[in-house]
Amino acid sequence: WYQRKDAANITVKYLEEDTDEELAPQEVFDGRHKLGLECFPVKKDILNFDFTRRIPAENVHIYFTENEQTVIYYYRRKNAGDITVKYLEEETDAVLAPEEHFDGSHKLGLECFPVKKSIPLFVPDETVHVYFTEGSQTVIYYYERGRAGDVEVNYVEQGTGVVLAPQVILDGRRKLGLPYTTERKQIENFNLVKIPDNADGIFVEGRQVVTYEYERKNAGDVEVNYLEE
Repeated sequence: WYQRKDAANITVKYLEEDTDEELAPQEVFDGRHKLGLECFPVKKDILNFDFTRRIPAENVHIYFTENEQTVIYYYRRKNAGDITVKYLEEETDAVLAPEEHFDGSHKLGLECFPVKKSIPLFVPDETVHVYFTEGSQTVIYYYERGRAGDVEVNYVEQGTGVVLAPQVILDGRRKLGLPYTTERKQIENFNLVKIPDNADGIFVEGRQVVTYEYERKNAGDVEVNYLEE
């Protein structure tokens, strides 16, 4: 009786091209009692990757020998669709910043990290996790215009402060940085004598007060006569 001699083990690895990152657990083929026999390592299907080459080449037969051997299957990540990132204002879809493009070449299945930009006067939406897929994608960051202080508009008599018309409130919600205009009201029996410097302006973070001042118009004299009956 004869028994085949022991051979060294054969290790099979599955690696990414260029990075040598391990894509699947390596396999070890035991060489005990296999000296001179052929080994048949398996080329695996790996999600999101294409097989590119084997070392040694696929047309080379592999046999158990006295020396340890390593067989490497190399893979390259598949192409994915590009990702476009837009930065828009909530409700209006106004463009707030230039859009960005992320190339999907050899990135299928990887996470994309679009930048949530800081845009003056605006509050950004929540950050999202985005992954490269087979098709192209559009990621939209929506921004809401910041809260400004209200603008209070008053109409009063000059010198006395007597209110001549109801106060008007211009709501500052979602208006930070936007312009405002106030009304120059015509009030019966009064002339507008002072238009405030901030009659028209910009919504800011703090409250603003706009006060129009009026003066009572002149009236005709009243003559009183006293006559003998």
